[in-house]
Amino acid sequence: MILRNPSTGSARHQNLLLMLVVLGMTSVVYFPGLSGQYIFDDFWILVENPRVHVDSLDPEQWISAVQSYGTDHQSRALTMLSFALNHYFTGLDPYWMKFTNLLIHLLNGVLLFLVLQALFGLWRTSIPSASRVSPASITWASLTLCSAWLLLPVNLTAVLYVAQRMESLSNTFVLLGLCIYLASRTRHWQGEGGYLGMICGLVLCTVAGMLVKESAVLLPLYAACIEGSITRFCTAGGERSRGLVWLYIILLAVPAIIGMVWFLTWVGGPTTYPRPFTLVERLMTEARVLVIYVMWVLVPLLDNLSLYHDDIVISRGLFDPPTTAGAIVCLVGLLLLGLKQIRLRPLFALGVFWFFAGHAVTATVIPLELVFEHRNYFPSIGLLLAFVSILLLEPGIKFFFMRRVVALLVVVFFATQTTLAAREWSDPQRLSVAFVKKNPDSLLSQHEFARALFRKAEDSSGDVKNQLYKTIERTLETASGLNPHIITSEAMLIILAGHIDRSVEERWWYSIKKKLAGTKALYPNIQSLGKLARCQLTGACSEQLEHLADAFMVASNQPDSPPALWVVYARFAAHNLNDPQLAERSYR
Repeated sequence: MILRNPSTGSARHQNLLLMLVVLGMTSVVYFPGLSGQYIFDDFWILVENPRVHVDSLDPEQWISAVQSYGTDHQSRALTMLSFALNHYFTGLDPYWMKFTNLLIHLLNGVLLFLVLQALFGLWRTSIPSASRVSPASITWASLTLCSAWLLLPVNLTAVLYVAQRMESLSNTFVLLGLCIYLASRTRHWQGEGGYLGMICGLVLCTVAGMLVKESAVLLPLYAACIEGSITRFCTAGGERSRGLVWLYIILLAVPAIIGMVWFLTWVGGPTTYPRPFTLVERLMTEARVLVIYVMWVLVPLLDNLSLYHDDIVISRGLFDPPTTAGAIVCLVGLLLLGLKQIRLRPLFALGVFWFFAGHAVTATVIPLELVFEHRNYFPSIGLLLAFVSILLLEPGIKFFFMRRVVALLVVVFFATQTTLAAREWSDPQRLSVAFVKKNPDSLLSQHEFARALFRKAEDSSGDVKNQLYKTIERTLETASGLNPHIITSEAMLIILAGHIDRSVEERWWYSIKKKLAGTKALYPNIQSLGKLARCQLTGACSEQLEHLADAFMVASNQPDSPPALWVVYARFAAHNLNDPQLAERSYR
């Protein structure tokens, strides 16, 4: 394919047509997955959250919806507003929720194309050796990277997993901010001002993006990576811009210090996230996770991709497991390679830096869950940029025809894998089976399989229904042995027994108490205790107050019990035990 000079009108029309083809292809690939159902966090964030089910123009309903993301340290007001808008126009139908996510993803593809055009233009202007690269090559590289990113399988959960609209929508503001910043920075490079545009792009888009999800706070860091890799904070005359340096001191360094101080006020304290790992163990484990992310982005095989990756082994030491030390060495080597290539291949270096910058929040000291694919939504741009720069723009593969063939094959491969993944997501039963096959040791995958079977059993009758219930019980029995700290499987067995009028086995309660005694109070366990209390209170389960009271006592006796546990315990004391004094002590 021959691309003309993009400065001409015909070339612009051609680029527009090609971009529409890419967007259309992406829509076709994702279309089967739109018929899927809600999953995992979709339920507590959206389905079981009545405050977001707006059905009128009453301002109080909308204000309540905006404030309905019920966790500490976070707001995500724009995310909840978007869900409320979806519900107002289309109700809870998951098809339209996923369709909206797809539109956001396509919009992000357009914004990414504009970012890349501006980025490559600045690179071509500021790097003498890059001036020989034709505008047609820049357009081809932009379209290739956009196509690969839009069709990248690891980004699928940011589209078809409804709750992760927060990831894709927050990056809409990140990409918009980079568009504004790069356009203004180009003017600044040419000596035409641009400070106001750079400040507005970074500040306003960061604030707006953080109202969707906190990961948008990384926007100034992404812009700083551009400066460090390509322009070196300089003007066209080669002089260091003091104004730019002060801009990043004010917009990046100062907020980073304030954020760290704020972080230290709650992490490790009573309101921290209770996890089964220490800070050092998390950092060591995340080194292995980042290496896995690189493989998922560059070689995205369907058998390796899933929503649930809770089966990953926690690194307890540099050689426990042995791959921990190797992963750290690989990451250090990749970072050093990026630093070494700044002068010869600045785009490659920028891609490496963007990957690390994109994981600066989720893969460092904040005690989040260890692995999620959607966390690569922006970092994957960095890895693809590093790959495409070597393939099409910077010194790398010399044969022109070979470069185009490789680019086309990569896009086709990504499209094929995402098409197969979207087909899995089109049916909850098929999806749950795929999760279990890919990650048989994942507790969450087993639970998802059990829930899918339960929904199928509710629509069945006779021997088929009874057989499904037996399969569910076997699945949960298997799951109960996968994690020595989580009681969710046993709680689900007790709730299931109440649903099918089956007696509760003592060994399930014994396992619950043993697990609670062996670990600090974790969120899944707190939630499970709360569900058991509600189940007994409503009569859906057989009343076994003594067992449940003992379980609460064991959990509350663990050190550093979080406030969430005491709230659930207080509700149990007030409603199940009818003991207001115990409830008051727990609340206090």
